[in-house]
Amino acid sequence: MSRARGPIVALLAAALAVTLFLVPISPRWIERGYANGIYATLATTLVPLVNRLPFALGDVLIALVLLGFAVFAIRRARRGGRFAIVAIVLGLITLGGTLNPCGSVSMP
Repeated sequence: MSRARGPIVALLAAALAVTLFLVPISPRWIERGYANGIYATLATTLVPLVNRLPFALGDVLIALVLLGFAVFAIRRARRGGRFAIVAIVLGLITLGGTLNPCGSVSMP
């Protein structure tokens, strides 16, 4: 993606997120279209396949996300610029929100 299209794509993504937040989704649609439709089909197809793996697929996906962020952070830091640290910190915040979607932290 070119640098000129980057801000446009980011603005479109933000506008879509705000729209989805403000426009209510019918619970009936969620139940019919997602819970009894897409999710049910994916679950009956993918769960038996994933259960055959001798490792946790979720752990592999988390490791790939962490590796991807490490590559992003290193490239961003090497490129430098005024906002390199800001981009890395914002990436860490986003990564934290992605890996901890409930927003809760367990303390001993």
